[in-house]
Amino acid sequence: MPLITAVEITDSSTITFTGIDFPLSSAYSANATFGGVMADEVNVVSATSATAKWNFGVPVVTTAAKPDLFFWKNSSFPITYTIPTSGNG
Repeated sequence: MPLITAVEITDSSTITFTGIDFPLSSAYSANATFGGVMADEVNVVSATSATAKWNFGVPVVTTAAKPDLFFWKNSSFPITYTIPTSGNG
């Protein structure tokens, strides 16, 4: 099962997720949200890294918020993964 261990805003439009067991198979799709806004593009770079991009920049939030990363097997329901409360992100 995928596990997110860290999240970093890497530039004004990108959040990078670091973790383990991210699915690489074309049988899976991915997306991400931050502040309730769905990313325009998500790229699973490796089993340990994924990037999410927003065309108009990473959403600005007024209260603490965690980004969510979604994976789902094509033709099924998404499963949401978020960094644990005790994580370093």
